[in-house]
Amino acid sequence: NWSKEWPPQDWPPIQWKMQTGGAVIEQVIVKTTAPSETIKVLFLSANPTNTDRLKLDEEVRAIKHVLVHANIGDRITFVSEWALRINELSEYLLRHQPTIVHFSGHGSVEGKLIFKDERGDAFDVPIEALSRLFAICKNNIRCVLLNACYSITQAEAIAQHIDVVIGMPTEIDDNAAQEFAAEFYKGLVYKRNVQECFDLGCVAIDLHKLTKFCEPRLVCLRYDPKHLYLA
Repeated sequence: NWSKEWPPQDWPPIQWKMQTGGAVIEQVIVKTTAPSETIKVLFLSANPTNTDRLKLDEEVRAIKHVLVHANIGDRITFVSEWALRINELSEYLLRHQPTIVHFSGHGSVEGKLIFKDERGDAFDVPIEALSRLFAICKNNIRCVLLNACYSITQAEAIAQHIDVVIGMPTEIDDNAAQEFAAEFYKGLVYKRNVQECFDLGCVAIDLHKLTKFCEPRLVCLRYDPKHLYLA
């Protein structure tokens, strides 16, 4: 006799088992976004003056191309904030209330993301501090995509609070970043599960012979990504 409110939305995944006639019936409860809910993608980028120039505009163009040609209407909105400074991040997360946070930029070999400081120079953000920020703003965020070199350490820290996080354990080439992002969102708009969206991105890197430039990693600690849908 489950009511419409069962199970509570903030519960962790639970696997219910019921013994019936000697057979075990299993029902896996996973978090999904309601079909009527609009998904908002917040694209954040930083390319400080004292770092190599990245083709961030090309990555945005590739993502928008997918969204426009998928004929999704207003079900997915895309918002971009450029030249990200460290003191602006919390404001953007709180103001836009995104479902997906996509950061594209540089990462340090120590696993830290690089934003801008007040002067526009490179500023490497402490891993645990950024993870705590996502813990505070986690209510609406379902997925974080870190399209930055050596971002897997940061991804693993954020995954303690967010359902789906993608990071890079090595360097990532501009072209690889673009191809991965475009295919990931293509899977999303065509309602594939998280694992399939991620796999589509990885296959795109292979198809374009960019494997040596990128090895994305999917971090999903609380749910099976094969049964998890963002749209």
